Amino acid sequence: MNKSIIFDMRCLQDVNYTDRGIGIHARHVLNSVRTARPDLRIVGLYNPSMPSLSSEDKNSVDGLTEKIIEQNSSIYITPSALTHPSSPLISAKKKGLACIGVVHDFIPLREKSKLGWSYNFLLKTLVLYDALLPNSDYTAKEIRTYIPEFEGIIQVMHCAPRQSLTEEQGEIAEDINSLTSRPYIFVATADAPRKNPEVVLGAIASIAEAGLQVVVGG
Repeated sequence: MNKSIIFDMRCLQDVNYTDRGIGIHARHVLNSVRTARPDLRIVGLYNPSMPSLSSEDKNSVDGLTEKIIEQNSSIYITPSALTHPSSPLISAKKKGLACIGVVHDFIPLREKSKLGWSYNFLLKTLVLYDALLPNSDYTAKEIRTYIPEFEGIIQVMHCAPRQSLTEEQGEIAEDINSLTSRPYIFVATADAPRKNPEVVLGAIASIAEAGLQVVVGG
């Protein structure tokens, strides 16, 4: 039997995350794993006490499990390392699995009122991962700042464009074309630091030199 990957799907069961950025990125990570290693089975880890996974999410994996399975499992991946209890991570480490965690941001650290013992505990467990996948360069820098003792791999995995944005891009282009006939660069982002808006600001001079316009919508 082929080796398998345990993919933690609890964030896809959580109504606070499944249809938001974390859930969307979780599906992107899952699809990327499938594309990169089609030879490996992907077994979804779920919590039976949480809301059920959607049929689409269930069908995106080769099987489901309520706990870490040692037999034939080699890697544990959580697409949201700071949102749900770390018991699967602890179990995976005890069983010798390589552990990979996706880190989205450290907002509670910047907004002290949101800090709690559970979040602080999750922060401490980040050092147990063999690799962390921040979703931006900004978050990668924050990992080095907040978790300086982490000795594993840090590899940025950027978010894929949302399907809704892809579907609406034709309409957006029509709106912009009604305003200008010149070539333009459209940037869809927010002003939060983790969105790296300074990259766009730093590029404005070069964009202007190239004869392009920067179109900001909000």
